[in-house]
Amino acid sequence: MEQPSVIRQTLAKYAGLPWYFTLLLVALALLFGGIWREGPRDLSKVAALIQKAHEAGGIARTQDYAQYWLTVVSSAGFFVCLALILAGPWLVRGPSRVPVRVQAAPGDLRWLWIITAVVALASAVANAPRLHHSFWFDEECTARRFVVGEFTADGVLKTPKWERTLFYYNDPNNHPLCSILGRAGHELLHTPSGLNEFPFHEGAIRLPMFLFGLGGLVALAWLAAVAGRPKAGMFAVLLLALHPWYVRYSVEARGYALLLAF
Repeated sequence: MEQPSVIRQTLAKYAGLPWYFTLLLVALALLFGGIWREGPRDLSKVAALIQKAHEAGGIARTQDYAQYWLTVVSSAGFFVCLALILAGPWLVRGPSRVPVRVQAAPGDLRWLWIITAVVALASAVANAPRLHHSFWFDEECTARRFVVGEFTADGVLKTPKWERTLFYYNDPNNHPLCSILGRAGHELLHTPSGLNEFPFHEGAIRLPMFLFGLGGLVALAWLAAVAGRPKAGMFAVLLLALHPWYVRYSVEARGYALLLAF
């Protein structure tokens, strides 16, 4: 029988990699692309500013050092991560070690999911009215700069470009995934029917985070089930739902509900 070529053997080896390696590789490529897109255009200028400050016997601005070295180190880190991923088939050679999963009693698991469903429903009912409250502080800033837009001096609503929603991060008021989902939800659910109608709807922008907030309760229950601790999960889900920071961020149009779920 004809032996497969080296290329085919290599492809077959990588075909068996777990799917999350592929996702990680794509994520790293996107991250590196974003860093590289913003970096090299100004990196030489920043390096020149740093050198000029050093030649004058002083130091450059902190933001110049940060922009230069974060770009350099992040770029180097990308290639290190890429090398580790590509070397995966050789680094993990040897007998597989499957962790032993703790088995919980079926009755306890059943009660875990019943309690989680009840708590999630109660949380949804209790927090849903706040979907329609006015924006405040960072929510207002996010909506104005990255989701809805703001009025010009002549009364025209200027909507930000999608590129700004995706990439602009000069200050920490744009949690990109939150802004993307909020803007998509707003454009799908809110269609002003007249000139006198309010130009945006808070509930449409907050809805994705509201759903992720509820998903955080389910994720916590799932974690307890996988760990074989359903009784602890029952208490943990209830405690999380009552926690003041959860009550706030499970509805607010910020990225913290995403963190809770992830």
